[in-house]
Amino acid sequence: MDQIKIKSDNNFKRDIDALARKIKVPWDSKNSRFAFYRKEEIDCESIQGEWIEQSGIIMICGSILTDNVEKKTCSHSIPGASLNEISGYTKEKLIQLCPLLADFERKGKFGNNAMFLLATNLRFIKGGKRIFFNILKNRDEPEWKTKKWEGNWKRDIEGKDYRPMECKKNCKYASDCNCYSLYQKLSMNIRRVEKEEDFYPLNVCEQELEGCLEEAIQNPENAMRVIVAQTGLGKTEIYCRKIASMPEKKFIVAVPTCNLQNEVADRLEHKGVICYRTSSKINNIKKLGLDDLYDKACELYNQGFGIMIRTIIKNYMTEHQDDLSDHQKKGLKEILNVHKCPKEQCIVTTHAYLMMMNLDELADYEIIIDEDILMSLFKRNGTIDLQDIQKMLDSHKLPKEIRNLLKKIMKMENNETRKLKPIALNNHAKMGLYKKGGVFHNALPLLLESTSIAMDKQERQVMFFNRLNLPNRKMIIVSASANKKLYQGYFPDRRIIFHTIHKAEYQGKVIQYSAHTMSRKCIEQIGADTAFDKIEKITGKIPVISFKMTNKGDIYFGKTEGFDEYCGKDIAVVGTPHSKPLFYKLLACELGYIKKNVSYTLNCRRVVRNGYDFKIMSFADPDIQNLQLFLIETDLEQAIGRSRVLRKTCTVYVFSNYPCEQAELIQTEYLPEINDEEEMKCEEIGNA
Repeated sequence: MDQIKIKSDNNFKRDIDALARKIKVPWDSKNSRFAFYRKEEIDCESIQGEWIEQSGIIMICGSILTDNVEKKTCSHSIPGASLNEISGYTKEKLIQLCPLLADFERKGKFGNNAMFLLATNLRFIKGGKRIFFNILKNRDEPEWKTKKWEGNWKRDIEGKDYRPMECKKNCKYASDCNCYSLYQKLSMNIRRVEKEEDFYPLNVCEQELEGCLEEAIQNPENAMRVIVAQTGLGKTEIYCRKIASMPEKKFIVAVPTCNLQNEVADRLEHKGVICYRTSSKINNIKKLGLDDLYDKACELYNQGFGIMIRTIIKNYMTEHQDDLSDHQKKGLKEILNVHKCPKEQCIVTTHAYLMMMNLDELADYEIIIDEDILMSLFKRNGTIDLQDIQKMLDSHKLPKEIRNLLKKIMKMENNETRKLKPIALNNHAKMGLYKKGGVFHNALPLLLESTSIAMDKQERQVMFFNRLNLPNRKMIIVSASANKKLYQGYFPDRRIIFHTIHKAEYQGKVIQYSAHTMSRKCIEQIGADTAFDKIEKITGKIPVISFKMTNKGDIYFGKTEGFDEYCGKDIAVVGTPHSKPLFYKLLACELGYIKKNVSYTLNCRRVVRNGYDFKIMSFADPDIQNLQLFLIETDLEQAIGRSRVLRKTCTVYVFSNYPCEQAELIQTEYLPEINDEEEMKCEEIGNA
């Protein structure tokens, strides 16, 4: 509401009297007051007395008290003093977001109305008043003008409790920005700060990808070439065609999963390519239906005692000779056979198997890696309980070098990270360690071979990372997601060439509900059943990809690559897949990001990424932030890609506060019971 009060000795009194006579309303010159409202602010039926309406403005006349007017619930009716102050913005970031403020800072001609518009918005931004007057002083304006604005700010902007002024009134950029006010723009959880990139026709993107892959294959330079192309663009089909068209060349194709391995091999064989499919001992045991042997083999492999798998197979065959079928006996004998180096034109394998292959024996093979190999390398991590380390120390059966290392580890501070010099155990040493007894049947071999560790006293365990350096030879990586900075950090001595294929517009839709974090904690807080019931009311009953803990199916965050069963279907992707803060710090230690005597705090921050400005729990350090956000967006985009929304007219509903590509954002709340502020508290993860 705005009020105009007329003093009795002012000439305006005569004009107001004339206005009252003209519009034929009673006018109490003692009260001398008109009250103005926007029509949408009030219930007109509650007005007792004379009032008029013009152009959506209600004017209440005479001695009617405005307190008797019932206001509607409307954003315009909130007084300025009740608005929350927005923090976290520097002058530079504000200038990036507001072209009018950028004009103000450039010292050119600038009108008072535009200054007033900026002032009413900057009033509600922490440090905004200081920014306003610093710019004003730097504009070399007369001193009287600065003093005048200091008075205006105190008397009018604060004294009259002005709310943020609408941009459309005095900003020439209002139609371009398409926002109500600077304050409203900053208040949004997610906002676009860059124009959406231009999209290209699908066939043009396909041709670009094919040409880029052709050039990469033909170029003999020893480099790691990373080609980034959208999920669903046809990467697999294109490289399969290329392989089939070059019978004189040999290829190794590495894919993320066993399912995709068989699919690619089938596709190549259908095109006339002779393929060899690698197969791990563990997967072959699983195919034989020997669950107890399979579980034991997995345990040994996960502890770093893979060398013992041959021994347990032999023992199993002896102990269960009468129980095994002829098919199972034959299968186990084949597993024990030492396979010769394959000679076929194409070897189709998995990322995990590629890491174990002796590529020196296959020097004449071109290597094509389907999807981001760095994501598979980052999975080379694990944990060992502090209780198990202490038991090994108490046993007094360890070599001095290993014992001293374990003692140093036990003295680490909580959340401390440390680089390690690996202790390489040969096969004989591993077998000897295993035979020492059950106290050593844990992940000790992997811990000793690790290159970085982090102490987690809250969980009573040590996290470790085992770095694997791929051979220094030509490799072609074709992926929907890859980050150049991370590749440069992990492979500092390699020549890395990135090529990003232009993007096509989705044929389907991505509709994203971004009001809530939908992290694991968020889902736990409201209850998984309640959360998914509310989501189902929005989406209908459709397949869901979420966290493994939600038990929504075989496809979940961390296991989304290589699945096509949702192709062309409407699906829901629920969650913001954060990892443990200490895991990010462990990877950061391995990549050389951690600095001494620096505290790394996970807090609710505004970040700018992929053309969006948004709030998320993240780190201030730009390198660790890039690592964290890349891992989150990769999981989300891989999940969205399962529907093949690029080519199919389906709809993917995303429930996350991390903005996704080509998403239509809906920022209204859909879980009123949740209080995300409780979750968005800072989490300290210690010093280096």
